[in-house]
Amino acid sequence: MPVATVTTSTVWNPRSAWTGPSLQTVIAAAGMKPGAKQLRVTALDNFESVIPLSDLATYKPVLAHSLNAKQLKGSKYGPLYVVFPRDDHSELLNPAAEAKMVWAVCKINVE
Repeated sequence: MPVATVTTSTVWNPRSAWTGPSLQTVIAAAGMKPGAKQLRVTALDNFESVIPLSDLATYKPVLAHSLNAKQLKGSKYGPLYVVFPRDDHSELLNPAAEAKMVWAVCKINVE
């Protein structure tokens, strides 16, 4: 899949380059059931977050596999991390938006 890079800070990291396929590309490749409205993203620790499908077109989050050109490790955010460009959108600078940035992603359900 083609990759994109989002350069942004997180609550846990200074401004960094997060690289991976766009979440929209991943979902399109996997197929989307008719009438779908949201994604349910689950982490290895069973944390879940719901992301409206409209956020994919609006913010273009990536399913990052690399941070500053280094592969994410399971002990540090990996294997995959949903990253939104929060520095570019003031409406993403709040706890509800930060909860959509799920690391250690192991499952994504289209609902």
